[in-house]
Amino acid sequence: MTMTMAQHIHHTLTAYLAHHPEEAAELAPALRLAAAPETEPAEHFTVSTALRVRGPRAEVLYLHHRAQADWLLPGGHLDPADPSLLAAAERELAEETGIAGAVPAATLPVDFFRYTSRITGRTAYHARFAHTVDARPACRLQESEVTAARWVPLAELPDERLRERLRAV
Repeated sequence: MTMTMAQHIHHTLTAYLAHHPEEAAELAPALRLAAAPETEPAEHFTVSTALRVRGPRAEVLYLHHRAQADWLLPGGHLDPADPSLLAAAERELAEETGIAGAVPAATLPVDFFRYTSRITGRTAYHARFAHTVDARPACRLQESEVTAARWVPLAELPDERLRERLRAV
């Protein structure tokens, strides 16, 4: 029997929280949302990929997103055809950068958090996955969504929690 996306999200969140129980209070509403029969996951969950170059000069790819007018990891909303959060993150990476075949560091997100969209004002939950490559791949940007790419040294990532979790990858 195949899981629905909402069931998959609930299962993924439960497994994630087994590794990060200190985040249970923050993510409890996401678990309830994923378990609600009327939930449309694409409206409430988003994904991204921290694409990390392995080695002593570890770097992470950031894109300048048009809609957000900000530097963010490659990512976006779920599509109805996405079989999993990880698959959605990989699809978004490929769509926005042309990069396919990056190796997932794990099947679970390295980070899961709640945020409020600056565009819609709605609360959503975001799963960040980690993928690794041996060297910087060439990017073919999806110019309708992103305007530029830059590689940020791991030590300079603006998000401390993400920085620490990526160091372990």
